[in-house]
Amino acid sequence: MGSKNAAPGSRARRPLSIFAVLALCCLFYLLGAWQRSGYGKGDSLALKVNKIQADCNIVPTLNFEPHHKYVENVEPSEPKAKMFKACDVKYADYTPCHEQDRAMKFPRENMIYRERHCPPENEKLHCLIPAPEGYTSPFPWPKSRDYAYYANVPYKHLTVEKAVQHWVEFQGNVFKFPGGGTMFPQGADAYIDELASVIPIADGTVRTALDTGCGGMYLMEVDRVLRPGGYWILSGPPINWKTYYQTWKRSKEDVKAEQKRIEDLAESLCWEKKYEKGDIAIWRKKINAKSCQRKSPALCDSENADDVWYKNMEACKTPIPEVTSQNEVAGGELKKFPARLFAIPPRIANGVIPGFSTYPRTYDLIHASGLFSLYQDKCNLEDILLEMDRILRPEGSVIIRDEVDVLNKVNKIVRGMRWEAKMMDHEDGPLVPEKILVIMKEYWVGHSKNNTSS
Repeated sequence: MGSKNAAPGSRARRPLSIFAVLALCCLFYLLGAWQRSGYGKGDSLALKVNKIQADCNIVPTLNFEPHHKYVENVEPSEPKAKMFKACDVKYADYTPCHEQDRAMKFPRENMIYRERHCPPENEKLHCLIPAPEGYTSPFPWPKSRDYAYYANVPYKHLTVEKAVQHWVEFQGNVFKFPGGGTMFPQGADAYIDELASVIPIADGTVRTALDTGCGGMYLMEVDRVLRPGGYWILSGPPINWKTYYQTWKRSKEDVKAEQKRIEDLAESLCWEKKYEKGDIAIWRKKINAKSCQRKSPALCDSENADDVWYKNMEACKTPIPEVTSQNEVAGGELKKFPARLFAIPPRIANGVIPGFSTYPRTYDLIHASGLFSLYQDKCNLEDILLEMDRILRPEGSVIIRDEVDVLNKVNKIVRGMRWEAKMMDHEDGPLVPEKILVIMKEYWVGHSKNNTSS
């Protein structure tokens, strides 16, 4: 235990400690009051540093942006995006390579005026094709198969010219497509079912069967576009001539001879007749030239089956690739659908970008993967985007996948096209240089007074 009587030294130190604590408290109080009353030396130094930083010039060549950044950096001196004007409303149905007024200037011989005639560079339209006034988004599937708004295609002449055939009917503010008619008395579904009984449609082996509708004048051209193993369907005169020759107002001998000429030419082209019943006849092109029994017509000079645009049609057979056995498919066997969708045909990579033979506002969605990287050094990106705009309906969407540098160029152009665009990272993360540009076309229509409304 300690002693009850404290030492005299400890008593003397106690008041001194209390005084020291009080002095420190006063000192800190005065220091705080002094700092609040004005700027001290530390504040003056901070101001000088801030001023130096504000006045410094960053070398313009330095790039502080992260790699693969998809937000476009627009320099103050760089011009703004080009704003594309709307075309005149008379071009609402414009299809570049099938423009009617221009087509009528070409010869009528061999129907040359009905072929594709794409405009030269100085005749191209560099404007946005308007939708007709009153345009409405199409009906959802499957109603869109049977109905279409009149305002979207404001022409009634087919309802008059084809009234007895019931191809199309005008009801209120819509067109109705009842199906059937003189071409398909049992309806289109029954027609397709009959084709499927001969052609392997269900398993994906065949996705496109070329049906010329009627006539057989251009079988050599049909042969050119048919792949080895492809099908040709003739569902019209002179097939079933015994039943219809009087309706066609032709003699038995005439239509019988016409069908024989078609069959002889088809056989010489190395086609095999697979089916004939009722109003339908089906031929299949042999898979290679080795399996042909008859001598074919003279071969064309050019071996390139795509080298036919803007040239006169010739009475010759386009050669197909050589094979080593009778079971080998000339040119290679195509994969079944849908794997075939991912195979890019070499013929589309030739650098020529004419307009599509597609009616305006046909598509709800366009997906382009690597398209602009492929063509940026061969074609004008504006031409590609304007053609995409033409065939896309108002409020339709576009998905573009490409390298970020290319998408920045595309994004700059679409800002002037009445498109709403948003750049997104690749599914695998922001470090992937490929980005995704998602676009929606705004709703707007043309008016007869050369103005537009949204």
